[in-house]
Amino acid sequence: MTSPIEEIEIVCPKCKKTYKDWYRGSVNLGLDDFDEDYIDECSSAICPYCKFKVYFNTLVVDKDGVFTV
Repeated sequence: MTSPIEEIEIVCPKCKKTYKDWYRGSVNLGLDDFDEDYIDECSSAICPYCKFKVYFNTLVVDKDGVFTV
């Protein structure tokens, strides 16, 4: 099962400003046909102030059942 979208608050590790974004805790590509751009979007965030990109520990289950983080 793919997790629902969750609203989150992020403190940027680079500029220390706080902003809101969203992510998915897990994505199952055997059930949902998301492309690589969407996977990147739901497993990372870009600071609107300094453009630093942070990555989340999103669990991705590929179509062949292999787990990646």
